[in-house]
Amino acid sequence: MLPALRPSHIVTSGKIAEITVREALEKCGCSPARRTLGHPSAQAMSRICNLFSEADLLQRYPEVKKVVDAHPEWVTKHRKNKVLFACHAVSAAS
Repeated sequence: MLPALRPSHIVTSGKIAEITVREALEKCGCSPARRTLGHPSAQAMSRICNLFSEADLLQRYPEVKKVVDAHPEWVTKHRKNKVLFACHAVSAAS
């Protein structure tokens, strides 16, 4: 299916997804740009989210702040985790 889709970019989240996609790409001969993010599970994010200030993250990542302000319902549960992961994704895309 990957040769038919011809993706230019693939983003995975977590080690298992990264390995699975890498192996699929090797088999089909595709070579899109790839980015692997950390796993966004509440358990994984909770371990590190308290190391960061939400206010500081939102100041440093105005793209994330704009989305959080526009859609507060997206961050009602595990807010700090979701804000941190969104900032991680923006940072990785840079």
